[in-house]
Amino acid sequence: MRNLLVLFLLLLFAAAPAHADSHGGGDSGGNSGGNSDGGSGGERGSHESDSREDGARARAALRAGEIRPLAELMAMVEARYAGRVIATHLERDHGRWTYELRLLPPSGRMFELRVDAATGKVVSTRGPVRERGGG
Repeated sequence: MRNLLVLFLLLLFAAAPAHADSHGGGDSGGNSGGNSDGGSGGERGSHESDSREDGARARAALRAGEIRPLAELMAMVEARYAGRVIATHLERDHGRWTYELRLLPPSGRMFELRVDAATGKVVSTRGPVRERGGG
C-alpha cells in the first residue's frame, strides 16, 4: 500500500509541471480546487471548468498586481517548512486573495497553510506543521 502511495506521489510530481505549463505557466495560480469565490451561483460545474475559471481569475489578479506569482510563494513556503507543496487553491475571502497550500513532509502527515497571496504571509495553519530547522 505504501509503495502505491509513493508511486502515486511520484506520478503526481512528474505531471505537475506539465499541468502548470498547460495553464499559462507555473506562476499563474493554477489551482487544484474548485471555485470558492462565492459569486458564481449555487450550482457547481465540472472540476475542469472550475479549475479553468480559477486559473483565469488568478492570471487576472496577477496582471493587476493583486497577488504574487504562485511559484514565488511556493518557493518561500518550501524553504521555510518541511515538505513539498502538493496542492494549491486560490480563494478570495473578504476582499483578500489567499492561497491554501497543502504540504507533504517526509513524515507523511500532510498539513495546510493559508498564505496571503499579495504578501506571502502565512495567515493560518492546519495539521502537524513543521518548520525546517526543527521549528
